[in-house]
Amino acid sequence: LNVRWYPVFRLLVPAYEAASEVHHVYGGMGEWFFLRALHRRPVVITAAAAAPPLPAGMYRHVRAVVVHSRESMRGLEEAGVDGDRLRLIYPGIDLDRFQVLPRSPGRRFRVLFATAPDTRHGIDTRGVGLLLEAARRLPDVEFVLRWRPWPESLPHARRMVAELGLSTVRLSSELVADMRDVYRDADATV
Repeated sequence: LNVRWYPVFRLLVPAYEAASEVHHVYGGMGEWFFLRALHRRPVVITAAAAAPPLPAGMYRHVRAVVVHSRESMRGLEEAGVDGDRLRLIYPGIDLDRFQVLPRSPGRRFRVLFATAPDTRHGIDTRGVGLLLEAARRLPDVEFVLRWRPWPESLPHARRMVAELGLSTVRLSSELVADMRDVYRDADATV
């Protein structure tokens, strides 16, 4: 849900909650907007983004928190999130649908980054700076950064690539309905 739609969402929450049995919040432990708005049904959080936890009372309707790594799980335990509610589920990929194909002869090794952050702060927390540093050090490798048209982070990422003069980095922001070809076109995905 784009932040521009939050006011509309607040108006629709009663109807939304009446039609739902469980709410799934994908983002991080700092999703205060949804945690304040959704309070009649159980909530499951997929904490895919690093964010400091909110006060414990904000999580009273959260039945489970799913994380994608042991480090995230440890961090949330250390921050005081109840371990009984934490679940480690590694992100899966359907290898029948996303098949690896051999690289075309003569093409550079290609690295794909396809989890663009929506904020400028997220550029640091998701390791974009590290990828650009890798691109600077590996001029024979092509880096493709798939970006959603986020109004805050996309212009900043474009400036970073331009300022570093990285000709082997391609920042692509058009929306893609089916990512299969994008993944097939890469040799490694970050």
